[in-house]
Amino acid sequence: MIKDQISDLAKKLLNTWRAQEQSFRIAVWVGIILIAGILYLHHYLEPLATDTEFVSEENQDEHTTESIETGDYITGSAKNTQESRLHLRDSNSLEFTIVVKNKDTLSKIFNQYDISANDLYAILALKSAKPILTRLKLGQELYVTVDKKHRLQKLTTPIAYDKTLHISKVNDEFVAKIEKQSTETKLMSVNGTITSSLYQSTKDAKVPFKIAQQLAQVFSGRLNFNRDLHAGDSYKIIYQTRIINGTTIGTGDIVAAEVTAHKKTYTAIRYQPANGRAQYFSPNGESLQKAFLRNPVKYARISSKFNPNRMHPILNIKRPHYGVDFAAPAGTPVKAAGDGKIAFAGRKGGYGNTIIINHGNNVTTRYGHLKKFAKNIRPGIRVEKDKVIGYVGSTGLATGPHLHYEYRLNGKALDPLKVKLPESYSLPKTQMAQFKAITNPLLAELQNTSPTRFAQATNIDHTSIETSA
Repeated sequence: MIKDQISDLAKKLLNTWRAQEQSFRIAVWVGIILIAGILYLHHYLEPLATDTEFVSEENQDEHTTESIETGDYITGSAKNTQESRLHLRDSNSLEFTIVVKNKDTLSKIFNQYDISANDLYAILALKSAKPILTRLKLGQELYVTVDKKHRLQKLTTPIAYDKTLHISKVNDEFVAKIEKQSTETKLMSVNGTITSSLYQSTKDAKVPFKIAQQLAQVFSGRLNFNRDLHAGDSYKIIYQTRIINGTTIGTGDIVAAEVTAHKKTYTAIRYQPANGRAQYFSPNGESLQKAFLRNPVKYARISSKFNPNRMHPILNIKRPHYGVDFAAPAGTPVKAAGDGKIAFAGRKGGYGNTIIINHGNNVTTRYGHLKKFAKNIRPGIRVEKDKVIGYVGSTGLATGPHLHYEYRLNGKALDPLKVKLPESYSLPKTQMAQFKAITNPLLAELQNTSPTRFAQATNIDHTSIETSA
């Protein structure tokens, strides 16, 4: 009987449901799904709450705490009594170190160490501190000071090799400060002899890979290291190392280098001319870098060469091609072929989006069909060789994405692949006295075979030289 009544009730409800409009039925289903979603989030994600509420005290991880003052270590549950896990720094405060473990959050740590929840909310409200404290990293150290009532007084944590976050209580309010540690720069001198290859030799001498790569780049205009170096050739490099608190944290740039190949010695000195960028020069002040790039697009294919008698692929008429087309995917960076000033940046007929650079000495270069210009590229802006000025596109009269590149002298277009490019830049005579004052001590060090320590008044930031064989 009851079973029949339930069956009749279910049929009536089903008929009533079917009689409703479709929009009403859809709204009901959406409501059910939303309620189920809220219940799911509440049930499964609430335990993961990290920085706005405390987690349960059950099954807390054990932490190792260290007293900064005494250096003592005590291992035990974070919920042990104060006397067994912390050491008094003085009569009013306690200081200890916490190492962040897997799945640790600041709220969990504060709960484990009985630190005031109000302090947690207060420091998370600090704009500069919140992004750091809500993304704690495994192994990160927190140096914490609390008073006898476990109210936070200080919190310090490293956030990068040269930066530390400091939070302190000043007049009952928390103040956050990110402190950048001073970096000491020293020069390392290393020399070696080629046995099989430059790569193997620098590796054996423990030369950083970055410096070995830079060595090849510095002399790329004079030497092909794959072809010109042979067994018995040698090199000497003086390069920057960066140190914080006695620990080397990275390398800088080569400041001087010497390579002997086929009994001929090539020397490079790093120097920053007045109102210019740092470059590598020979001892007589001549830049080792070529003044112009042959190819302003890396890894591009030449799809059309310079041809005064070319048939235009779109217009189907005879029209001179006063440049070289470099085919490359749309968006490929286009670099300035040499130092100069932007003379034009805009739409230019069949060239589409175009940039024209004036390099001085009546030399200009033109870059056509660009998809877009690089940031801050506009007429009057000075650019340096190798700087990205735009991106390959197909604007204007173009059959596909490519760069149309022209080289002009006195307004006349010349073949960019065949023209004799301008010689390297040389320092003006007015700068040679300063150049010599800076480079002479480095040249003397390159001739040295024994360890030397010296300081220089130069525009290269360093303090001393250490030599290794």
